[in-house]
Amino acid sequence: FYAERQREALYSFSEEELRPYFALPKVLEGLFQVANRLFDVEIVPAEVKVPVWDPAVQFWQINRDGKAAAYFYLDPYARPGEKRGGAWMDECASRSRVLATDGTE
Repeated sequence: FYAERQREALYSFSEEELRPYFALPKVLEGLFQVANRLFDVEIVPAEVKVPVWDPAVQFWQINRDGKAAAYFYLDPYARPGEKRGGAWMDECASRSRVLATDGTE
């Protein structure tokens, strides 16, 4: 709270004033373009239909060389009482050969 007030005082604008410039579709478009340039992948809406816990949740497919390499859920909105703030992940690196401590899967 205080950090936000300090930013408003120092820079003469608030997060709410910036919101129109960072609409979710434009942010995702930019994010996915960066992922494409850095990792040579294409991120597209998944063709696979999966259950979601809220209508706002999106399911995406990551393609490499024209084939599905991975999938992920995107849940961009906080819902009071249902979702804690902050970033989290689960079991994303457990199958990685690069991150495994002994170099195996």
